[in-house]
Amino acid sequence: MESLSLSAMAEPIDRAGEFLKQLSMPRVIASVTETYGGNPEATSRVDSLWDGISKYIRHPSGQMHRLHLQPAEANQFLEQYLDIVDFRFPRLPLAKVKSGLDAITSEDESAYSTILQKDPALIFMAYMVMAIVPLVSDKYPVSQGSFVSIQLLGKCLKVLDRVFRQEDGVDIIQCLQLLVVFSIHCSAAGSSWHLIGFAMNKCISLGYHTETSPSNSAISLEEREQRRWAFWSCFLLDRLICAALGRPFAIQNECVTVALPGEGSFASSCLEPKDVYHIHLF
Repeated sequence: MESLSLSAMAEPIDRAGEFLKQLSMPRVIASVTETYGGNPEATSRVDSLWDGISKYIRHPSGQMHRLHLQPAEANQFLEQYLDIVDFRFPRLPLAKVKSGLDAITSEDESAYSTILQKDPALIFMAYMVMAIVPLVSDKYPVSQGSFVSIQLLGKCLKVLDRVFRQEDGVDIIQCLQLLVVFSIHCSAAGSSWHLIGFAMNKCISLGYHTETSPSNSAISLEEREQRRWAFWSCFLLDRLICAALGRPFAIQNECVTVALPGEGSFASSCLEPKDVYHIHLF
């Protein structure tokens, strides 16, 4: 009790000239809320993502602060996404997500800042993969998984503002696809039907539903293939969501002239067995 009384004395009466900030009541309460709320007998937390979120939501720079994660754990999130989610809702731009995860897990804070400034879509995709996995993984109870995912969703939406300011192409479609997949598993992201409708409208406005002439040298074969994957992935999500909800499709079949991914000598030679399965879904 004596210690408690002495601690209470450290709380200044006049908050305008607050001193001893490390002992102020708000600071003490904030510190308590950072402690793990699980079994006190446990020797460790569930995983380091809890620590990352705890530090992130209390960081003085707010939502623009990096939510850091260890590389090994980030890779586990990616592997779980590929095994559980990408199998049903293709197709994750793997190279871009890996680049985003490298920036998030880098020991060098400047590496994250550089990617966020230059290519924010990579950061968004990486965080969104991390946000989706707790919703589908048996590792997280429903309530804990939802809390983790909603915190990550808030981070993603802040980054998405930057994406829309800087990007206007396939990266936006790929970001929206991941947001749609999140909304399928968690209503915190809003209506999956409205989101997929927005993504499809963006595809149509960019002309991804029509086949680009091979003579158009302004578009590389790799870029053309990315556009195909982006459109058909949205198309599949549109059909699945609209059929389940009894809502109208965003585009009719007769309006689609773009080829399936893998059509053409260059593209077909790069297909993996998983790609063939995804194309069969389309």
